[in-house]
Amino acid sequence: YGYIYNTVTNVFAQITHVDYPANAVTVTFLAGRFIINQEGSSRFWWSDLYDGLTWDALNFANAETNPDPIVAVWSSNGQLILEGSVSAEYWGQSGVADQPFALIQGTATEWGLAARWSVAKYDNSIAMLVKNRMGQVMVAQLSGYLPKKISTVDMDSIINGYTSVSDASAYSYMLGGHPMYVISFPSAGY
Repeated sequence: YGYIYNTVTNVFAQITHVDYPANAVTVTFLAGRFIINQEGSSRFWWSDLYDGLTWDALNFANAETNPDPIVAVWSSNGQLILEGSVSAEYWGQSGVADQPFALIQGTATEWGLAARWSVAKYDNSIAMLVKNRMGQVMVAQLSGYLPKKISTVDMDSIINGYTSVSDASAYSYMLGGHPMYVISFPSAGY
């Protein structure tokens, strides 16, 4: 189910539009539109302009660069990030009304999202648990379009020793002017 919170009435309204895609797993907001993805699919959808209750069945596109499914959609610095399981690609505003987003050529990376809920705003970017095609996992901050490692070698060794990291979740905060990223690994008991 999807819900929209009305800040005037302080009430949640369920999205009941017939074209709202079933089984949405993550949502972000960019350029006046809500954007969602479904589990196991490379497709993402967007709502009508400034209307999260109205969806058109034709308002969708597919991640184009790699065949892995989208794990999460995220927006940062005015761009849409499609986080796949072993890759990521970036989309920007196209200026075209019926296709408002377009792939930014040359921005795809070979690092995907290892844990859907590990993404957090971090400083002037985002940080997350990423994974490459060889299965290596690390904590990284986006630097432009590329993940920049912020975990230590010792942390990487510990994290890569866990049986599962896909249920990890994270948040961030500032302390004394320094960005902090906190990640938990429930399957590992941490």
